[in-house]
Amino acid sequence: MTTIFFYCALVGGVFLVGQFVLTLIGLGGDALDFDVEMPDDLDTDFDTGDTHYDSNWFFGIVSFRTVIAALTFFGICGMIAHSYGASAPLQIVIALAGGFSAMYGVATMMDALRRLSQDGTQRIEGTIGSIGTVYVPIPPNQSGVGKVHVELQDRMVEYAAMTESSEKIPTTGRVEILEVIDESTLLVRPVQEKQHKGDALEESSTV
Repeated sequence: MTTIFFYCALVGGVFLVGQFVLTLIGLGGDALDFDVEMPDDLDTDFDTGDTHYDSNWFFGIVSFRTVIAALTFFGICGMIAHSYGASAPLQIVIALAGGFSAMYGVATMMDALRRLSQDGTQRIEGTIGSIGTVYVPIPPNQSGVGKVHVELQDRMVEYAAMTESSEKIPTTGRVEILEVIDESTLLVRPVQEKQHKGDALEESSTV
């Protein structure tokens, strides 16, 4: 059993370290992503752990990350139990308990992070159509990132911002929020630009 525990901990640990390195370099472990279609009413994503199910909650915590965590801690807990002189059956029980606890813990953490990300995206989408004030100058043609202050849910918040305008938007400039680029970055345009376009349309319609 010791050999099995050792290799479980070794293989799982290698994958955990690999995921950590991928996250550091910005891949987020996507290189190890794959999906599995479960039968009938189960559909489990092996990267995020997103699950739609009616009868079996267990598949809701199964993902690539949680399985690797379970494998690693199954081996570690088994080796610890062995080192304390536990009997073989007890070693297996302790190893299984440790593995399942790790799986459930990682699944819970990933679900919390996913929900937090979704909540953040929903909040930032509430700024679309609002008028904000530039706090850090925004470079032209989406060549860089500035910052804007905008009122959201009765309080002033700050977000990174980019613009497709051909001119730099200076500090204190007023901008309209056009769309959300990501959970922390907005696409904006100068309010003056919008007004000029409106004036041009009015002139052309008059002619």
